[in-house]
Amino acid sequence: MEGEGNYTIFVLMDGTRQLSSKSLCVYEPHLPVDFVRVHKSCVINRCFVVRFDKAKRCVLMTDGGEVKVSRRRQEFVKSTFN
Repeated sequence: MEGEGNYTIFVLMDGTRQLSSKSLCVYEPHLPVDFVRVHKSCVINRCFVVRFDKAKRCVLMTDGGEVKVSRRRQEFVKSTFN
């Protein structure tokens, strides 16, 4: 899930994107424990993480995508995925 101001973009497994008129903070409390907030504007499903790349400070996903990790959350993400 990607936050865009007061909107949330859901990125699905098949690559489609769905726009919602609610912000990430509305959805985050209702998510299962498999979802991790890695950035102010991004929540990912840990089931689709390949690894954390410390040099690039990003998470590599199973679909080949890279998700940036904020400096503040870097240690938590590093300990979670490595």
